Amino acid sequence: MSKSRLIKAFLLFAGYLVSCQFSYSQVPSRQGDYYYIPYRKQSKGGVQQYGGNMRATATMNNAVAEMNRENYKEAEQYFTKYLSIMSGDYRALIYRGICRYMNNDLHFAIRDLKRAVNMNRNENKDLYKLIGTIYCAEGKYEKAIRFLNKSLAHSPFDPEIYNNLGKCYQELDDLANAYKCYNKAIQLDSTMALVYNNRGSVVNFSLEYMQHVHPDDITSALKDFEKALAVDSTLEIAWRNKGVAQMLLKRYNEALASLNYAIQLDSTDYLAYFQRSILYSKTGKFDLAEKDIFRCMYNDHINIQATLVERGNILLYQEQYSEALAFFSFYAHKSFQRSFKAVMSMKSAEACALDNNQKKAIYYLKRAKHKGYFNSKIRVKTFLVNPYFKNLNRNSHFLSFRSKVGKILL
Repeated sequence: MSKSRLIKAFLLFAGYLVSCQFSYSQVPSRQGDYYYIPYRKQSKGGVQQYGGNMRATATMNNAVAEMNRENYKEAEQYFTKYLSIMSGDYRALIYRGICRYMNNDLHFAIRDLKRAVNMNRNENKDLYKLIGTIYCAEGKYEKAIRFLNKSLAHSPFDPEIYNNLGKCYQELDDLANAYKCYNKAIQLDSTMALVYNNRGSVVNFSLEYMQHVHPDDITSALKDFEKALAVDSTLEIAWRNKGVAQMLLKRYNEALASLNYAIQLDSTDYLAYFQRSILYSKTGKFDLAEKDIFRCMYNDHINIQATLVERGNILLYQEQYSEALAFFSFYAHKSFQRSFKAVMSMKSAEACALDNNQKKAIYYLKRAKHKGYFNSKIRVKTFLVNPYFKNLNRNSHFLSFRSKVGKILL
């Protein structure tokens, strides 16, 4: 009864999204433990009779039936009713927690599961893995790592735990530990397609991490995606990531074929449309690029910021610099998020630089710096080699600004 693709996480760098997923074991079907055997209660008249537990058993039976039908909302309601009668049954807490997990009610799922662990720590050690996985889904990666490490203490050879640990470390930008965890997972089980995909997604062009990944990281990533597909040819996310790697290697025809197949497998994967839009832009098919990016803008509300940036990029590629500036500056002012304001200010600076509007370009660069754009060393390195600003190489104000930003690397 596992929940397929509970969460899709992705990294945004160099203008590309490379995503990875969690794996999690199937929730065991423990029907033998579902039923509560009524106990006898002494009545005031001295006659033994059943207490309210016949009603509890009937409620539990209904909960089990709904859970087996995968009607998790209804099952949760029955478990809640049962627990109002038998509040000390930690097994019912576990199953209600699982139902809440399947219903994406993650906060209350964790609460039920942690209560069950506290009620019987010896028997419920296996719940640490599920609790850690749910914390992953909530984006609480430090807590997830703590519980997953607890799970490793009594299940040291579980590859799924290492995969989920790798995902957490990757989200925290600890790529060295992420790579080690994925390697350990593959060492324990070489048939897990998802882990190959996730290891391939640890792609970073910063020299800070080159000692932790293969020297030719893009080619190595492509090999990992191909290994994933050799294990499971229907793993849509691996087809999408394979297309991204092929695109980075400028193998555009192959990349298009991979992305098209990813969309064929899952027409609701808007990250695949996003990547295909980038590919169409690179090959000069701007009308097709706009169709894909508009599809993302109206349907993918999770990755809307990256989608907006790419929409502006399409205008830049078509040398529509004034329109691009209007687009970027509008969202720079409209957004309430400081980090997104910084990105859109930098994009506005690029549009101005390409349009040879040097005064405005420097103005937007300063705004980007004020909003914290250059707090990341990777962004500083990218800015220093950005070809969009070559028109400003003789501008003294720009040279002074670039010198000050470059000192961040010292």
